[in-house]
Amino acid sequence: MSRTRDPTFTAVFADSPDFSAKLRAGATFTAKFASGSGGAATPPYTGETRVTPKFEEVTLATKNLRMQEDVVVEPIPITEVSNPAGGITFIIGG
Repeated sequence: MSRTRDPTFTAVFADSPDFSAKLRAGATFTAKFASGSGGAATPPYTGETRVTPKFEEVTLATKNLRMQEDVVVEPIPITEVSNPAGGITFIIGG
């Protein structure tokens, strides 16, 4: 009794997919490409890529979009000032 193997796999490609496969004699290969599944078919994210933390939640609408750049989260702004007791007061957010 012989068994037929049906190996399957999923591949995700960048914008310019390079793909090669070695198949045994008599084997077949079928490719199915889904529109919008990634690469050039996915629209780019064009919003802000630099953000500063705030006290409220901020969402960058990146879902299902292709990122061209890293998102940079700036440090929380602080100011140091001398106080009457001879110490330093930190003002967070300003």
